[in-house]
Amino acid sequence: MSGFFSYLPKIEYTPTRIKFQFTNQDFVLATNIFKGLSLDNSAYATDLFAEFSLKDGVRPDQVSEAVYGTPNYDWVILLTNKITDLKNDWPLSQTEFELLINKKYSDPHSVKNYLTKEVKNDLGEVVLPGGLEVYYNPNDQDSFKRTYIKSYNPIVEETENGATLLTSITYYEWEQARNEAKRKLQILKPDYLETFVKIFQASANYLPSVKNKSKIKQTLNKTSIFNNITL
Repeated sequence: MSGFFSYLPKIEYTPTRIKFQFTNQDFVLATNIFKGLSLDNSAYATDLFAEFSLKDGVRPDQVSEAVYGTPNYDWVILLTNKITDLKNDWPLSQTEFELLINKKYSDPHSVKNYLTKEVKNDLGEVVLPGGLEVYYNPNDQDSFKRTYIKSYNPIVEETENGATLLTSITYYEWEQARNEAKRKLQILKPDYLETFVKIFQASANYLPSVKNKSKIKQTLNKTSIFNNITL
């Protein structure tokens, strides 16, 4: 990620709360990590990106190495996939996953919730979408029940309950599905990498100011909003 921070502008700030009067010695130089670039979701529908499926245990720098020939563009992988928290947004390896599950749940294979199965009538119309989380008491199969028109000529109604309409999902399966979904990445094609980096650097820089032509900005960690106001 060292390459990422080299593209960000600098900012001088006061690490501790100060009162007026202050001097230049009160400021320290730092990288402004709040500057950057945000991608619109419509970009993923263009020819700029290709879908990539991560193998178990692969790191961002390894993806960068495989796609761009260098590990230094791991930040491009993360930025273009809107990953800001590597610990929670990047998929766990199977070993890490098992450790997490056993630490998080006393019985990971117990039922977390119940989901609907997709049901269609004789015309192929969906009368019950699949994947909906619903309340269901397995000791009372009629605690979830649906009546729908199975056919129209003649009209035939069908009534089914949770025994046939629902499927259960365990905590393990739920966590596993979430982790597997993180393996699908949108990868910026190598042909567009150089242009993307230039656009990122341009967007991260401060806009030119008539009053201040410096490429470094200053900000105060003030004890009060009124500290710099005199009457």
